[in-house]
Amino acid sequence: MSAVSTIPAPTANTARPGLTLAQRVAAVPGLGRADLRTADAAAMSATLLELWAAMTNRPAQELAAGETHPDGTARISSQVAVWLIGRVSQAYGRRKLVNLSRVRDLESLRSLGGLTGLLRSVINADSEGTLV
Repeated sequence: MSAVSTIPAPTANTARPGLTLAQRVAAVPGLGRADLRTADAAAMSATLLELWAAMTNRPAQELAAGETHPDGTARISSQVAVWLIGRVSQAYGRRKLVNLSRVRDLESLRSLGGLTGLLRSVINADSEGTLV
C-alpha cells in the first residue's frame, strides 16, 4: 500500500521560462526545516511534486497526470528521486538525509508515494533522535 493514495491538487506552479532553476526551487512552498518536520504525507507529496516541476520547468499538473506507478502515485526515475532527496536534505539542513546504499526497498525511489514515505520516515526518525 502506498504512503500516499492520492496526490493533492498541485498549486498554481506552472512553467516559468524566465527563471533559473535556483529561483524556481526557491519558490517551492514547504521547503523549510519546520515545514518538512510537520508535513503529513499529502503535504510532503505536494512539496516533492512542486520540486519536480521546478526541476523540469513543467507544470506540476502535467507531471502528476503522467505515468503512474503500481502504487497509484506518479512514476519518477531514480535520478529524479536522488535529485529530490538532495534538495529536501539541503532544505532540511542536513548534508545527507538518506544513505542510498541503505535503502531497502528500491521501489521507493521509483514513485512519488514511495519517496514521500521514505523521506517522512527519515525525517521522523531524525526528529525523534533515532537517525544514525
